Amino acid sequence: MEPQFSKSRIRWAGSILRNDDSNPADLQCAHEALAYWRSAHESPLDEMMHILESSPVEGAIVVSRLKRIDTIKGKLQRAGQHHELDTMYDIAGCRIIVPTVEGVYQVRDYLSRQANIAKLLDRIVDPKLNGYRSLHVITEHHSEKFGYPRLRVETQVRTQLQHSWATAVESYDLISRSHLKFDSGEKDVMRFFSLASGAFAIQESTTPVPDIPTSIDAIAHELSALDDILHITDRLSAFSQSMSFVMDGQKVPKAPYYLIKVDYDMQGIWIVPLRDSSVGSIMTMYGIEENEKLPSNDILLVKAASVEDLHAAYPNYFSNIDSFIGLLDNLIQ
Repeated sequence: MEPQFSKSRIRWAGSILRNDDSNPADLQCAHEALAYWRSAHESPLDEMMHILESSPVEGAIVVSRLKRIDTIKGKLQRAGQHHELDTMYDIAGCRIIVPTVEGVYQVRDYLSRQANIAKLLDRIVDPKLNGYRSLHVITEHHSEKFGYPRLRVETQVRTQLQHSWATAVESYDLISRSHLKFDSGEKDVMRFFSLASGAFAIQESTTPVPDIPTSIDAIAHELSALDDILHITDRLSAFSQSMSFVMDGQKVPKAPYYLIKVDYDMQGIWIVPLRDSSVGSIMTMYGIEENEKLPSNDILLVKAASVEDLHAAYPNYFSNIDSFIGLLDNLIQ
């Protein structure tokens, strides 16, 4: 099957979306191409989700998502970096959270037998300066319905400790409107989270985080001093307690997809189960919801085995970062 938009046309769309001042007619065409390109990744994402759900690691949590349109545009427009839409490898993303570091590498070995791995990025062996630690596995898949070969899916494989740190960083970004996740923010705040990650790396007996002490006592002392000034744990705790989970009815039913809707002004979180069997209609509805959302809202389309897995995999969306706060309090004390 010939795709509706060629790879070169997809690249052109990315160049148009990089500039908000582009011609309105070009912008409309570029948005149509982007929506088509994102939808083409649904089948590869589904294939990878099924592979991960058969992982031999006990206690693993598996979820997946298609990247939001505004996030894709933000990545295209990010200062100091250059991304092309047709080669962006994380439009389709899976996440598998396992109890231990050993489990991370069990998943890696399993995927090497079950999928076509294009690239491995091990940020556990080589942590980022900001403290980010996770294993990224990029695999290639065919999207026969849309006519694209070798579409890529990025899978984040991380431990529960690594996951609690990453989601705390994302939650702090929401509170402070900062970009710690993208290595941008106040120096002392970035140092605080790097120290926390360094402590977790020691607990997991993995590679130390760069420029962080290798003694738990030294890390705890510096963390305590910074928290006395910055009050990060207090701010995270207050944020965690301020949001309320809202839903019509007592229980969210099981569904192929879930739409997470967050309103930070109203301090509410909604989960909308999507039972429509038509992937096309779900993608169309997702696009409409994205276009209509307010600046104070957030929205994400996710596949998961259960609502409980949603809570575990996206605690930042539910403001449920008590695990990280508890770990940090114990460390500081």
